[in-house]
Amino acid sequence: MGALKKQRGFTIVETVIAISIFVVSSIVIVSLFIYHTKLFKIEESLSSLKINKSLFTRNFGEAGMSASAVVASQTIGGNPYASSSSTIIFKIPAVGADGDLLANYYDYIVFYRSGSNVFMETEAAFGSREKSGQKLLTSAAENLIFRYNTAVPANADSVEAFLYLKSSSAQDLISTAVFLRNK
Repeated sequence: MGALKKQRGFTIVETVIAISIFVVSSIVIVSLFIYHTKLFKIEESLSSLKINKSLFTRNFGEAGMSASAVVASQTIGGNPYASSSSTIIFKIPAVGADGDLLANYYDYIVFYRSGSNVFMETEAAFGSREKSGQKLLTSAAENLIFRYNTAVPANADSVEAFLYLKSSSAQDLISTAVFLRNK
């Protein structure tokens, strides 16, 4: 008769070691996941701020360089606005669909902050190729400040804009200046 073979399972020590390795590996994997999730959110916030920064700078620069004046006050889209340290209104010679200037017609563009939103609102002249309406430039504004080169905004021929952007995990300051070329 043959000898009975002794069946052997895992000892308690082997089981504890296997569970310990599993737990440590799980902790490392979860930690990496949490770290990369936070890193992704930071990168996403920075990317969003960069887009907002670019959108504001481009629109403000184009409007300012095309403007013939900063206007003291103007009703745009049915709302009254006044140029100040937090709002600016540009008066821009209207251009028709054919690219020619429309004599004695002007488009008006206002930049302002409402809460954490910065808007650009346009009131286009009759026949202008510009479209009237409101455009959201950013929803991450902490502050928007305009500084004019004169004490009276309507007499300014250059304007500096400071836009403070802040999101949940990033912040940025935009400083841009425009010189009114058509003044």
